[in-house]
Amino acid sequence: MNHAGKEKGTRASQYVLPVTSAQYTDSSNIAHWTDYVYTGDDLFAIMRKTVGSSMTEARFIRAGFLPIQERDGSNAVIREYTWGLNMGGGIGGLLGLRQNSSDFFYLYDGKGNVTSLIDSTQATLGCGRITHWSASCGRSEGEIE
Repeated sequence: MNHAGKEKGTRASQYVLPVTSAQYTDSSNIAHWTDYVYTGDDLFAIMRKTVGSSMTEARFIRAGFLPIQERDGSNAVIREYTWGLNMGGGIGGLLGLRQNSSDFFYLYDGKGNVTSLIDSTQATLGCGRITHWSASCGRSEGEIE
């Protein structure tokens, strides 16, 4: 693993891809690294998390600028994203997420802010501001990553 700032591309390429890293050591003296690898057009492509000697990897497959799949290090699909006509955010932007064979859908207010997350049975999993879903709905975290 290269934490020096650049690495060879994972696809057949002669280009060197930029890497941004974050690291810290927790109170148990375990080192944590997160590497963010970008494509030649500066789009986020790979995230590697290392805790101690264990590493996980997530790869992002895009259609243009939009991520449509997230895959693990063995290329298995972890998440799939569904985009609307507004392709990029706000109302009609990100419409759905498929994770662990379950479907989830985003609901928006008139300003284009995500207000709720529902599952395929239309049960509300989270609501309020995107960073405070569980707190504003009284729900526990961890249902969706």
